[in-house]
Amino acid sequence: MLILFGMPLMQILIFGFALTNEVKNTRIAILDNSKDEVTAAIINQLNASRYFDVVKNINGEKELEPAFREGKIKLAVIFPSQFQQSLLHTNKAAVQLIADATDPNVANTLTNYATAVIRDYQSNMKGHQDFPYTIKTETRMLYNPQMKGSYNFVPGVMAMVLMLVCAMMTSISIVREKEIGTMEVILVSPMVPMRVIIAKMVPYFLLSSVNIASILLLSVFVLDVPIQGNLALLVGECLFFTINALALGLLISSVARRTPYSEAAHLTRSGKRDAAAKTKRSAAPPPAVLYGCSMSVRTVDAVIVGAGFAGLYAIYKMREIGITAHAFEA
Repeated sequence: MLILFGMPLMQILIFGFALTNEVKNTRIAILDNSKDEVTAAIINQLNASRYFDVVKNINGEKELEPAFREGKIKLAVIFPSQFQQSLLHTNKAAVQLIADATDPNVANTLTNYATAVIRDYQSNMKGHQDFPYTIKTETRMLYNPQMKGSYNFVPGVMAMVLMLVCAMMTSISIVREKEIGTMEVILVSPMVPMRVIIAKMVPYFLLSSVNIASILLLSVFVLDVPIQGNLALLVGECLFFTINALALGLLISSVARRTPYSEAAHLTRSGKRDAAAKTKRSAAPPPAVLYGCSMSVRTVDAVIVGAGFAGLYAIYKMREIGITAHAFEA
C-alpha cells in the first residue's frame, strides 16, 4: 500500500518543487557607469522582478570575472557612461548583458527575461514622450560563447558513468558472492579478508580508470570540450571520486543480502513452496528410496561452493591438514 499510494505522492511533490527549470531570484550584478535617473529606474525594475535579485554593485569590469568564477552571480548588467544623455539626444542607448553560459539554457532564459524587463521600461517611456526611445541590449556569453550543450552535459554524464560502474557493479558482485555462499568460504579460508575486499575493488578501479581516460579523450577530440586548468588535478579528482564510489558500493554490499533479481526469484520460490505444502503428501518417495539415497551420500568434513581459484586453494589447504573437502560449482 505504501508503494502504491505513497510513492506516487512523493514523486509528484519532488517533481513539482525540486525538479524545475524555472528561473527565480537569480543573483545579478550591476555596473552603472552613468548613475542617472534612467539607469536607477531600470535597476529598480530589474530588482522588483521575481526573476532577479541584485546582490552586487560593482565599480569596474575587473570585478566581473572573479564574481562569475566564484558563482556569486549569473548575470551582469552594464550601463555605459552618459546613458541618459544618449537616450535623450539620440533617442537610443545600449545596455550590455553578460551571462554565465556554462548552462546554455539558463543563460538564454536570463538574457531573455532581462531584455523583456528593459523593453517593458522602454514601452512605459514611449507613453510619456513624443519621440520613441530605443534601448538596445547587447548580449555576451561567458565560458561558452558557442552555446554548446556538451559543455554542460559531459561532466554530468562522466560522474554518472563512474557512479554506475563503481558503486552499482561493486555492490552487486559482492552481494552475489554472499548469496551463492562463496564469500563465506573465502572469509574462512587462510586468505586475509581485507585482501579479498581489495581484490574485488581493483578490477572496477582499473575499469573506471579506463573509462576516465576514454571520456576525457572523447570530450576533447570528438565533442570539442576543452579542458581548462590543471589536467593532473582533474584526473586526481576523478580517481578520488572513483574510490568514494567504490566505498559506497562496499557499504551497500555489507547491508544487502540479496540482489533485486534474486529477491524476486526468492519470493517466487517461496510462493511455490507454500503452494506445494498444501498438496497431498502421497507424492513422497517410499522409505526404500530414501534409504538408497542416504547410502549414496558420501560423508565429508567440508563442502566448498564454487570451484574457482579460491575454492581450489581452500581444498588444497584443507586436505593438507587432513580435512576431507569437496567443491561444487555453483
